[in-house]
Amino acid sequence: ADSARVLRMQRDMIDRLAAIPGVTSVSFTGNVPMAGERSRSSIEREDALSSDTGAIPPARWFRYVPPGYFQTIGTRMVAGRDFTWHELEELHPVVVISENLARELWSEPRSAVGKRIREGTGSPWRTVVGVVGDVYDDGVHREAPAIVYWPSFMDVFQGKPLYLRRTFTFAIRTGRAGSPGFLTQVNDAIASVKSDVPVTRVRTLGDVYGRSMAATSFALVMLVIAA
Repeated sequence: ADSARVLRMQRDMIDRLAAIPGVTSVSFTGNVPMAGERSRSSIEREDALSSDTGAIPPARWFRYVPPGYFQTIGTRMVAGRDFTWHELEELHPVVVISENLARELWSEPRSAVGKRIREGTGSPWRTVVGVVGDVYDDGVHREAPAIVYWPSFMDVFQGKPLYLRRTFTFAIRTGRAGSPGFLTQVNDAIASVKSDVPVTRVRTLGDVYGRSMAATSFALVMLVIAA
């Protein structure tokens, strides 16, 4: 019940943020692409060949997201569909995966829809309802990793019942980023739902990308000097 209240609070915050003038889309995630914030977990396929039985499944990057995240971030839907709030509220076992993971496991994105995966033997099989485009997550000089997108609210995850991430990052799509008064409106929107929730580490996606490229840019400068 407590986790359900937190989920409702998160939805209320999204609604309040979406009502700010100039905001076109809002969502949240456990971590932001290219920010060096990522987690890994082994993934099992229900339809894996019997010869794979007993083998340790490879670890994959994963991210917790609610419905609407892909639209806000700008990640295209390749096959299938996004999560729905009804699925999260009713704890339906669903999952979305990246295109490169779909191709690796089932040759093409459309074939992945309807298949089932899980992150451990103690968790339920989750049906792949959607496949989204690949996203760079460790600098543009590295290949986009295969990513599993778990719902932000689940009945069981890695042995934890009613799993709900309680620290998260809001993603806000707006043309007012950095404008006077916008951050004040964001803080007011969050406080109107729960006044003791702090807003920290405010940044634009451009800032995140810029920092992720710093090491690559330095290496290129050194190569030019060496040349």
